[in-house]
Amino acid sequence: VQSQPDGQPGASAFFVNEQDDRAISSVVLIYPDAATAAATLKQAEATLPSLVAGGTPAPIAVGTGGVVVKGAKPEEDKSVTLMFFTVDRALVRLEFQSAIGDTTTDRFVTNVGKMQAIALRTGLATQP
Repeated sequence: VQSQPDGQPGASAFFVNEQDDRAISSVVLIYPDAATAAATLKQAEATLPSLVAGGTPAPIAVGTGGVVVKGAKPEEDKSVTLMFFTVDRALVRLEFQSAIGDTTTDRFVTNVGKMQAIALRTGLATQP
């Protein structure tokens, strides 16, 4: 886990399964207020076509303003599912990587996103 990713308040982590064939990257950035997090989410949404080839962004019922896109990671031989959403003043970016043709299931992506959202709601409620 890395605190202050790219010098921003927040944290990032990278998880790999035991077989080393699936990975999840999680980045949580904390903004001064929910409006700033929501505006930054809209900016991040605009970058999705350059981050995921062959996918169409779609809404997902995770956090606030959740959006997900599945496809391939440009210039890499990997399937990727990328999700952005906010929880209050936090912006979350979850990236699921796997082998081409072995895309992470919708259910797993949604479950991980919901667990992250719950953890943030709990954690942010205890912070000033």
